[in-house]
Amino acid sequence: MLAALLNVDLTEFLARPTRYMAYRPQTVTVELMDGSSASFRWAFPLVDSPRRAIAVFTEHCGHHVYPSHEARVLVDGVLVYDDPARAPE
Repeated sequence: MLAALLNVDLTEFLARPTRYMAYRPQTVTVELMDGSSASFRWAFPLVDSPRRAIAVFTEHCGHHVYPSHEARVLVDGVLVYDDPARAPE
């Protein structure tokens, strides 16, 4: 899925993944159903709806996976994902 997101052939991506993972100076924030949140600089999110998961890849802090149930994802304060099951604010 990450290779597809980056528009790279899977075999090529697996051979040299760091060549394709360009981290931008942006902040990714994941807001979870219990009201907690996590923010990361130099990161990008990937939402996998069938697996109901949100992955955040960071340049210096590894990658993190969160449940997408009732979650929201913001990039530099702009909403990029809002789970349809999330209760309106």
